[in-house]
Amino acid sequence: MQRAAAAGTSSTSSSRRPSAASNASATPTVVSPASVVKTPPSFPPPPPPPPEANVPSTSSLGAGDTPQENPQSQKNHASSGPAHTQSISQRGSRNALTPGGTNNATRSSSRPTASTGTRWRNTPHLPNFQAPPVSAALMHWSRAPVHGALPMRNFRAHSVSLVDGVAWLFGGTDENGCWNNVYCLDLETFQWTSPEMMGDLPPPCRAHSATVVGTSILIFGGGDGSTYYNHLYVLDTGTLTHRWENVTPSQGSHPPPRRAHTAILHDQRVYIFGGGTGIQALGDLWSLDVSQPKETWERITCLDRILRLRGYHSANLVNDSMVVIGGSDGGMCFNDIWILDLITLVWKDVKTDVEESPTLLAHSATQVGSYLFVIGGHDNVKYRHDVRLFNLITLKFESKAIAGRSPVSRGYHASLLWDSRIFLFGGFDGQIVYDDVWILDLAASSYLAQVTVFRIDAEDDDGDFATEDEGIELQDEDGDAI
Repeated sequence: MQRAAAAGTSSTSSSRRPSAASNASATPTVVSPASVVKTPPSFPPPPPPPPEANVPSTSSLGAGDTPQENPQSQKNHASSGPAHTQSISQRGSRNALTPGGTNNATRSSSRPTASTGTRWRNTPHLPNFQAPPVSAALMHWSRAPVHGALPMRNFRAHSVSLVDGVAWLFGGTDENGCWNNVYCLDLETFQWTSPEMMGDLPPPCRAHSATVVGTSILIFGGGDGSTYYNHLYVLDTGTLTHRWENVTPSQGSHPPPRRAHTAILHDQRVYIFGGGTGIQALGDLWSLDVSQPKETWERITCLDRILRLRGYHSANLVNDSMVVIGGSDGGMCFNDIWILDLITLVWKDVKTDVEESPTLLAHSATQVGSYLFVIGGHDNVKYRHDVRLFNLITLKFESKAIAGRSPVSRGYHASLLWDSRIFLFGGFDGQIVYDDVWILDLAASSYLAQVTVFRIDAEDDDGDFATEDEGIELQDEDGDAI
């Protein structure tokens, strides 16, 4: 069977409601997660589409160069909003309006760009290259035919979070520096939108973590140049007013500032692992209880031992375990796979064939049922574009045929699974920072996502490993401190 080109729009796209600022209540309301009505982000109508030719989609950045910082971005330090009396998992109907119908928070803006207009595309660009016929059962790469209010920047070391069929892209860096604006891609219609943010916007940052808790996105850490953060921000996506709130705990211990770490959500607790401080690599583990009104950090002491210190690794929650793949400590790039049992707090090493498991950093790992799709990354020599499937039952890497035109080699991208398709956003190939979106259609392999009941059983391993206090300077492959 020959694969046919798919149209870039869907008739089932969600409607966009106009702002309801004038109808909002004066009193902040508390709504439980079960009663929150999940609606897609609503934005004002876009301006008339200007020409698209003045804004390039990609720009060159020499390997080893440090991105030049723009003038100080406009940050929003809003006046005090509603009292911090809800847990992160209970947010979803935060009212940011005063009785008179005016907003009591200053509207935020991101760093200025060379073009002050909106880059608008009315018609999706469908693939036009010639390809031989392939079986419809094969997995297939294609470039997403995006349209709408296209992003005005490129994406490297950014985050992409999935909430109700919408991908929320935040932060990252390109040749112009770090950013703190937000773009949304509807994964049904492939339409980009640029929502207006309110509240206390986080500073521009890259290599942060983004964790979805209900309809909220929790941003922790990251950095901009030589500045590293350990602050905690929450973006409420479940209401018509998209509001940021700084919920950094004011008391108790805190994780050190860091970037290039990972975060997962398990049993109403966010677990932060690894990263770097700009001086040393980290291997510590912290948890944050998001079910409580006042978030507090707790440092977790694992039984047995910990794995090597690292950043730019991947971490996935699989049942009650965290699966960590690769990463770098600045001196070495790793090809190991570790599993942390979040119940017993014991690390276990997965024995893999060296040839099957190349060294990797800045890759992505997306869970599809009992598999992790490991895409791209840097292997300490070059960037890669291949897709490796890690079987979580046999704990072995497998390969499957993939048709279509694959993305160029890259790292520092982001990927997610939606409707039997893996979406890949942006990335960096050593010279160019990208703003593209690619789709890996699982086709006949879609059944993999239906395998949800299985057990990870990794044998333990004895060996000497660095402790979390034996840090060394952590750098990425360009020589920049992480």
